[in-house]
Amino acid sequence: GEEPHIHGTEALAAYAREALRADSVDVARGIEGIAAAIYFRELGRYFPEAIPFAARTRRPPRDPANALLSFGYTMLLGEMECAIRLHGLDAAIGHLHEDLAFSPSLALDLMEPLRAPVVDLLVLNIVNHVMVKPSGHFEVSAEDGGTYLNDAGRRSFFLMYEQAMERRFSVARSAPHTTLRRVIDSTVATYLGMLERDADDDFFFLP
Repeated sequence: GEEPHIHGTEALAAYAREALRADSVDVARGIEGIAAAIYFRELGRYFPEAIPFAARTRRPPRDPANALLSFGYTMLLGEMECAIRLHGLDAAIGHLHEDLAFSPSLALDLMEPLRAPVVDLLVLNIVNHVMVKPSGHFEVSAEDGGTYLNDAGRRSFFLMYEQAMERRFSVARSAPHTTLRRVIDSTVATYLGMLERDADDDFFFLP
């Protein structure tokens, strides 16, 4: 018979609970890696046949779907780095991502919860409304064989990204309106507040 579908939102919820019980950063990273594989497999179900998504590939992205995701994550990471520095923090000193040379570990940490609601949803909107086309908005690099947005593709993506980032919304009926760009700033401000609180309590978490 057909194998039952045991992965999906239920599996992700289970791994989320397991992550809360992780007793080390390495264990948390391992759980995140497994959950990410499940998440991206589920995400692929929502891509159209014209721009399919089979698996996450990066450095380099191997197809138009991954090119869109990588470009969006790069833009979001740049905004997060900027917000971190504006708040007087070092974007390279993080917690969950490894502190490698030239790696903005803290920016990668803080952008993680925003990947899906900012970039993934934007990319799904773009591909399902045929706002980019494989034949006109992408190019294959002769240097690394990766697939990237061309100039026309980047212009189209940037325009839609800006519209998404500045669109006003409310998280609840009685809540004030905000934008995704303000959410980035408030994310960093919340993190900074936690650091200051821990410092006042003589309990400061170092990565």
